[in-house]
This record gives sequence, structure tokens and C-alpha cells, in this order.
Amino acid sequence: MRWILPACCSGDDDFAESGEEVRSRPKDVTSQDDAKWDFPERLRSARSRSRFDLIKILDEVKREDKWRERLAPSEVSKDLLGLLTHSLNDLLSPFVESIEEKIEKSNQRVLSWETACIGDVFETLQSVARKGGNSDWRSAREALGFLLEMIAALWNRRCTAKEIIPNVNFESLAVNRLVSILQIIWFRQVSHSTTVECRNRWSEWERVKSELHTRDDCIAVVLNFSSKATLLHLLTTAKFGEAKSTFTVRRYSSFIDALSQATKSGLLNEQGAENNPQAKSVKIFPSFVDDALTATSVDGGLGNGGGLVVVKEGGEGHGPRREFFEYVGQTMGGSDKKGAMAGKCPFLFNRSAGAFWLNADMEENEESVDGFRFAGWLLGQSIHNRCHVGIQLPELFFQRLIDGEDFSVSLAMLEEFDEEAARAIKNVMKLDEKKFKNFLTMESLPASCSRSQYGENAAEELLIEKTGWQMTALSEGFYSAIGKIALQLTKVVPSDLQKMICGNNSPKGQDIHIQKTFRIVVDVETSGTPMPDCLWKILESWESDMKKGFLKFVTGSAKLPLPETELLRIEAPFVALTVKERKAHLGMLPQLMKIMEERLSVAVTSCVGYDLDELSSPHADEEMLPHVDSTQKVANSPVHPVHPAQMASSSGGEEPWGDIYFADGAPQRMESIGFNSSATTIKEIDQMLAEMDADPNFI
Repeated sequence: MRWILPACCSGDDDFAESGEEVRSRPKDVTSQDDAKWDFPERLRSARSRSRFDLIKILDEVKREDKWRERLAPSEVSKDLLGLLTHSLNDLLSPFVESIEEKIEKSNQRVLSWETACIGDVFETLQSVARKGGNSDWRSAREALGFLLEMIAALWNRRCTAKEIIPNVNFESLAVNRLVSILQIIWFRQVSHSTTVECRNRWSEWERVKSELHTRDDCIAVVLNFSSKATLLHLLTTAKFGEAKSTFTVRRYSSFIDALSQATKSGLLNEQGAENNPQAKSVKIFPSFVDDALTATSVDGGLGNGGGLVVVKEGGEGHGPRREFFEYVGQTMGGSDKKGAMAGKCPFLFNRSAGAFWLNADMEENEESVDGFRFAGWLLGQSIHNRCHVGIQLPELFFQRLIDGEDFSVSLAMLEEFDEEAARAIKNVMKLDEKKFKNFLTMESLPASCSRSQYGENAAEELLIEKTGWQMTALSEGFYSAIGKIALQLTKVVPSDLQKMICGNNSPKGQDIHIQKTFRIVVDVETSGTPMPDCLWKILESWESDMKKGFLKFVTGSAKLPLPETELLRIEAPFVALTVKERKAHLGMLPQLMKIMEERLSVAVTSCVGYDLDELSSPHADEEMLPHVDSTQKVANSPVHPVHPAQMASSSGGEEPWGDIYFADGAPQRMESIGFNSSATTIKEIDQMLAEMDADPNFI
């Protein structure tokens, strides 16, 4: 989608919350000499020679008085922008590659992605600078800062001219790779962050900007949506800190359950205060209960007495949080299987547009306004929690959210979003004069209304007027979580916001590459064994849908993150085995790949819940379902979770894997090597183990 830049992105609004100096923008004046500016040719030539020549050319241009004026809108082109971003990558990439190489090739017990800190980043930069001479890094960082300033000037020129921006890519690969390293260091711990930790992250970011000789408003222009989301979070938490909130929900009624709890806890009132820290960045800690429970049980029954126990599922990792936002998004769009959200969904699917849009049929009252406000707040919190909601909203929705009252539509814009609705309006506009006048009378429109006026007014009614109060309430909730100034400073555009909140969906059927997307961390006990290779061979043989199922099983979301912005850990399970037994079992994996693939496939396609993280509330009211023991069959439950305390008893205290239950309810014993196999297969495995024990050459 092509989009028109909002007024908030103009060059005159070039400011930062941290009090950085406002820089005035030059007038759009172009002289005859400017048209002969040969900077692009000189820059292209310098790139082909050496980094030293590149730095020299940039230094010469920086000393010119009128370089800003020379960047008139007529001079702005994909070619010039491409030259600047490629030059930026040329200068920064060697330093970023050195940082990655140091982390990945170091001894895991000394330095790894699990232990790296910001100090290691700066230490590597200084080490590379010393090898090339400190003056090399000093001149390089000044050139980097100037390149970022020029790219930002191009951005601001286009904003000032209010030109329509086509698909021009301002992003810098090297800068975003650097930010991806910082993301892993800052966010690999998924617990609640203290105020001190939030401010330390901001101080570290300030140092990164200092090393790159730049400011927030300049570097934001070259960031991708994931990096901009990180900067948004840093800006917010540096000022307001990070609060935390818990929700206990049924998966397929997540939104209505969370809304009810937010209303009773007073969270909705806090959302009305734009600068209230309790409504800004809030880390969500969810837990899940059986979908068969009533809304009353989930909302008010927990912990209120009674002799029954409700089984809750939770987890310490990021997966439950991702799953929460996934289900919240789905239920906001009307996928509530129990019907509890009937008529209360903030979004409805527009069949003719093929996309979700605000629910125009809902009556305006206090309850519905609270629902839209809470929906907007959750959309904002998905950014702070680094999660995606399970609903795909169109880019036009986010343009309206960013533009606010300045949002304007046209018939052409409606046609791009909803071709069928636009066609119906055009059919009216094609009526002969008499029929058109009769139509205006029937619709209580003034007789003086022209055909073009009718078309524009009809488009505005469909996209704005019918959902006016809905968007007002939703925007209020969203901006209580994401500050408008922070959004402007980070140069977030509608397509960025769409990807931050809804995810960067790959086209249906397109293959996904898990190993290339994540930074892989293999623990010491697993490193050097066949386990990682076996896993990759299995995943590579799977179709795209199965790979997405694996992503959902492992991370809580079937959507891929941007490449190398998150860790994927491969760890040996905690099993009471000797070193020799462990090596024997791992050494058998290549021969047992078929069984391994079969069991992994069952887990991916059938498993629901968090087996080792089940929580139990000691009290519940009488409306709640009785506690179901993990050794009993549960209807419509693909995999019933096993409490850690039950594992020893269910396995007789001898085997460490306990029991697992599949859809048919029949318990299957998981043997000590982790495979749920038939008796014949177990006998074969025992024989293989005996042969390995007898082989003196087997390690």
C-alpha cells in the first residue's frame, strides 16, 4: 500500500523526549549550481575503491555549506538513497561482524549469546579500532553520523514536501544487525524489569548513539519495524519504568476474560491517564484455565473459597505471553468458540475487503467504550511485550490510528481497501441525471451534491463516520501505552506499526527457514552430539505448515521474528542418567530419527498446554469444575498436563519422564530416552544399547 506521510512526521517536528536540540530545516531552495552536484557519482566511485576514500568523500561533502539544500525533493531518488545506505553498511558491517564473531566463536563457558553484555559490544569495537588505529574508528564514526544525518534529511525532505512515498527502503542492514545484538542482550531475560534496569538500558543506548555519532531522530529512519519497536520500548520505560499485570483466562475467551478482570482491577481507569506509569509499559504474566469453565468462575471464583481446585497453566518463559496475545487477537476478531464474545468483538471480518475492520454495529455505551479502550491498550502492550496479536489488521487501520483527526480518505483509498464497496459507490455515480437526483433525495442529501462529492463523502462515511466513537476509544487506550511523541521520534509509519503488532506474515505456502531466522544456542551437554543435526534434518523435511506448528509449539507463536533478533535454545533435558548413558542415548539419535520425527510430530500437532508449569489454586467457588487428576481421561484435551509433583508417583519413582496423554485418553509410558514407543521398539532399543556397551570403540 502507498501511503501519505502524516503531518507529525514533518521536518519541523524533529525533536526528542530527552531534550535534544531542535534543529531547524532549510528552505527548499535549489540553485543552478545545485543541479550539477556530482556527489552521487563521487560517492559511487569512492565505494568501489576503499573505505578510506569513502570516508574522505563524506568528509569533503560535510564541509560544504549547502549540502542540505542540494537534497531538494527533485534530487531524492532510490539511487541516491541506495548509495547512502550501502555506504553506511560498508562502514559499519566490519565492526558488527567482529562483535558477532567474538560471541559465536568464543568458548561457551566464557562468552556466548546467553552471557554477552553491552560491555562486550563496546570492548569489541575498541579492539577493532585499535587494530586499525584509533583514528580509523574516530573518522569512521564521524562518517557514520554524517551518513545517518543525510538519510534523515532525505526522509524529512519528503515529509516536508508531503510527497507520496512509494516502496522506498530506508533501512540499513548493518545498523539493524547491531540493534538485533542489543535486543538479544536486553531481552533474553523475560522477567519483569526494574526501574534501574530500564534506565541502564537507556544509558547503554545513549552510549551506542554516541559511538555512532548520531541522534534518535536520525538513526530511527534506518531502523526496521523490530528495531523501532525496541526504541519505542526504551523511550517509554526510561521515563515510566515497567509495571506488571496478571490475567487468568480461558484460551478461546481470552479477550472477554481479560477485559472483565481489567475492569474490576481498575486498570481501565488507569488507561485514561496519558502519563500514568501503571498504564504505559506493562509486562503481562498470563495463566490459562480450562475453556469449559464459566466466565463467572474465571472472573470471580479464583481464590474465593470452596473445596474444589481449578487447574491453571502458566509458565516462566516468553511462550505463555505470546500465546496470550495470540488468543486475545483471535477473540477480538470474533473467533470465540463459546460464543461469549457474541456482539462484543472490537473487530469484524469485512468479507468484501478481505480484512478485519472496526465493529460498526456495536452500540455505544460504557461497556462497549471500555472494550475498545482495552483493545487499544492491548495493541500497544503487544509492542512492549514483544508479542504479536492473533489478528491481521490492514495497514489502512494503522494509518488512521497514527493520523488521528488528520486522517482523510478518498474514493481511490477506499477502492484499494474494499474494491467491492468502491464499485457500488461508482455505480451510483454512473446513474443518469434523473436517477442520481432521485437517489440524493432518497438519501436526504443536498441536490447540489456533485457526483465526485458524493463519492468522497460515501468513502468517508464508510471508513470514518460509521466507526468514529470506536476509533476514538481505541486510540485513547493505545496512546495510554504508546506515547505520541515517542511514536513521532521513532519515525514509525503505518506499515511499521502493522508489523510490530500483527507480525511480519510470510505468504501462504512460502517455506520458512527456522535455523536461519534464530540465533541458535546449543548447551554444553548437547554441543558436539548428533541432536542438533537430527533436529534440523527433520525440520527441513517438513512442509511449511508443520514448521509453523513447530514454531507455535516452541515459542508460543507460529509467526517468525525478524532474522537473528531472537535466540532458539537446544538443551539436553534434565534426566537422571550417567554420562555414559547420556552419550549412548544421544549417539543413537541418527538410527532413531524416524521415531524422533514421529514423536516430535505428535507433540507439534497435538500438544496443548504447559506440562511442567501447571499451577493449582487451593480455592475455587462451587461453579468451577472439579480438579481432574492427570491420570484420568479428559474429553477433548489433546494432551493433559502432568504436574511435576505427580511425575515420580505416576512413573513409580523409577523413570524420570512420567506419563503423557493423547486425544484418545490412553496413557502411554514415555521411556527414559524420551520416546513413547511400542514394546517391540523398546526391546530393539535395549538390544542396541547392549551392543554399544559391548563395543570398546563406542564413545
